[in-house]
Amino acid sequence: MKRVLMFAAVLGCFVFAGGVFAQAEGEKPAGGDKPAETPEAETPKKDENKPERRQAGSTAGVREVARVLRERDKDQDRKISTEEFGGGEEGAKVFGELDADKDGFLTMQELTAGVTKLSEEMARQSKAAAEEEFNALDRDSNKKLSKEELGEARAKHLELGDKDKDGSLSLEEYIEAKPKVAAAAAEEEAKKRFDEEWKNLDKDGDGKLTGDEIPERMKRSLDRLDTDKDGAVSKAELETLRKSMEGQGRQRGQRGQGGGRQRPGNEPPKKDENEGF
Repeated sequence: MKRVLMFAAVLGCFVFAGGVFAQAEGEKPAGGDKPAETPEAETPKKDENKPERRQAGSTAGVREVARVLRERDKDQDRKISTEEFGGGEEGAKVFGELDADKDGFLTMQELTAGVTKLSEEMARQSKAAAEEEFNALDRDSNKKLSKEELGEARAKHLELGDKDKDGSLSLEEYIEAKPKVAAAAAEEEAKKRFDEEWKNLDKDGDGKLTGDEIPERMKRSLDRLDTDKDGAVSKAELETLRKSMEGQGRQRGQRGQGGGRQRPGNEPPKKDENEGF
């Protein structure tokens, strides 16, 4: 489970000098005279990997399982009980359908195997919780949440969710705002981690990585990272890379493509997506 959780975190946050540059490094063998041979070699490999995809799930599936485990596994025993799953009678019914061995717990494997049903149930529970929250905040019962009712703690909801710009949120707007607020918070956290990692690398604090400050794997991709060709890697250049990787992660998740881990020989088809790294 730790590997799954780490993978989900990597998609959401910038991976410094490790997976990011290993990815770029892994693309190099596909250059030269190899491209014509790569598609032929990949066709059978994709078929061979189908069982692994069913077990590990798509990128979106892995992210969902990791999220559910992170949020629901309160006692950190690497499985989810009926109490942790929640959802009342309907949730209990879904739990029973997912609990393949009927032991009263959902393991990572069981969650992954039923990830579509899991996602639907989590969405239902999330919507029900948002509606309950909305009603509790709607003190004047006018089916609108004003700035005052939202308060400072939920000011971001109004900022990101007020589609009709009337200065308040309807239930629909409130429900739609919640994932936007969560995404904004995740981006803020990713930026914070990026800044911390940058400080660790930029030892002389001059705003760029030079010489020994550049990790070996990063040096192998320096020609792609160093966009202004000054022989150094600036914070802006790495920030561009971080955002590019996050965008690609979201796109792969939306398309439901599998493959959380990158393996030499399995990546050439994604070469065009990674141009500009």
